[in-house]
Amino acid sequence: MSDDRNEDSVEEALSLLTGSHAEALAPLHRAELYGRLTASGWTEAQIAKRVGRSQPHVHKTLSFLQLGDRLRALVEAGALSATLAVSLQRDHGDNAAGIVRQAQAMAQGKRRVTARDIAAALSASPKSLSDEEQLTINARLLPLLWHLDHATPTPGRPGFLTITLPREEVEALQALRGMLALRPAGGEQGREE
Repeated sequence: MSDDRNEDSVEEALSLLTGSHAEALAPLHRAELYGRLTASGWTEAQIAKRVGRSQPHVHKTLSFLQLGDRLRALVEAGALSATLAVSLQRDHGDNAAGIVRQAQAMAQGKRRVTARDIAAALSASPKSLSDEEQLTINARLLPLLWHLDHATPTPGRPGFLTITLPREEVEALQALRGMLALRPAGGEQGREE
């Protein structure tokens, strides 16, 4: 029975890939159909020959299957091309979707983000941190995270929590803010109570 289902799946995929509406297939849908064929033992060359495309096209289209959920959703929404999404995922990993969102914000109402928009967003981003800077940030944030885990409800203020920090941890966070060139929120300086 499973061989019949597999054969039906292959026939359905081939029908969609070679039928009259094949050119209108969305790139991610085409990738899923190619994926069905490869799962049934077809090679990229066999797929290419059967659907009238090049083997590099089939290979590139299959790479769309590697997109994470957030990037896939952005491609499906038309925010960027599948090819650009694959390139961003390869180069930036889990940060890729955030980079797209930043590029969208900078593109001010543009429906589709291009490689040029991504380059502009990346050039506007702060410099990459060195390994030493990342270690410093981690070392200063770990104690804060412990305190966040131990926050207590603020008496008389529903929905608020109180965090108690030793002075040295506050000073370490202020130094971290200086290292990252971040301004205090609302121009306020840290205060003691």
